[in-house]
Amino acid sequence: MSNAPSTEYVVEFERERHEAHLVAQRYVKGETTVEQTLPELQGFGSYGQYLSGELQVVHAITSREEVASDLLSQAEASFLQGLDLTSEEGGLREVRSVPKSQFRLLQLPILRRLIVEDRLPTLELAASYYTGLARFGGSLAVINRDPDNKGTNGNRRMVNHLMSTVAASILLTREGLKDRSTEEYFTFPTDFTEVNGGNCRTKGRYFAYDLATHARPGEDSHLEPVRKIHLVSNIAPDRELKVAEGLVAVVVNRDLKFKENDDLPSRNIIEEAGVELSDPFKAEAAAAKLDKRQDKLDAIIPVVH
Repeated sequence: MSNAPSTEYVVEFERERHEAHLVAQRYVKGETTVEQTLPELQGFGSYGQYLSGELQVVHAITSREEVASDLLSQAEASFLQGLDLTSEEGGLREVRSVPKSQFRLLQLPILRRLIVEDRLPTLELAASYYTGLARFGGSLAVINRDPDNKGTNGNRRMVNHLMSTVAASILLTREGLKDRSTEEYFTFPTDFTEVNGGNCRTKGRYFAYDLATHARPGEDSHLEPVRKIHLVSNIAPDRELKVAEGLVAVVVNRDLKFKENDDLPSRNIIEEAGVELSDPFKAEAAAAKLDKRQDKLDAIIPVVH
């Protein structure tokens, strides 16, 4: 028996999700304050809690050190509530808030390092994050492989895009660990404003980006994004993907194929990373595939100096 929600539920959830995003967008555009926005998001169930966490992260980025630490703690609480699909108070519950909240919770230790301490992650912290990426990505791969677990069309798109983000993050984090360069530059998922803020697409060009490589341009300067990566799961073979100046585009399931009949590179990268970490008998073969995919990615994105 299928676990897919009813049509009526899907329509109502999509309506509420859209309204919740409009609430968050008003804050991003500077039309409301965070104090006004967060209470309004509480009426949108677990997805509203997830969005609250996203805005608390955004607010932390622009706040003083001691305030930023408190805001990230509040964001952690919101993301944890975004995992809760059992409460009956306010708003609809749907699986979509869960993986997004899980992904942000995985990122929080490095977010604290970047935002509060203005420092890049140590090798140990990056290695822990890498293991978490492989584990979290594995849960997405399970959802992707099971048709009954995919839910709505929107949920399928969300899982596919998250897998692409995780797959690219796996390759770039793995490269940093091999090169021991994580304290020189580090690539990390962007915040809500960089993915959803402003005009994400204008005159046929994409301005939003999913990953940013953080580095310190000068000895006395703060960390800042020196490389911005726009990710797409897939596009039609005859379509050209145009991005704004300063961004680089990666079509994960086209550009990172190990071989021509590589059916879904985003999922396969995740599973190969899991094998390399956990299966000593198959680790060498998995590592060879990941190395080849890394070479393909390096040929697309500019080198950080």
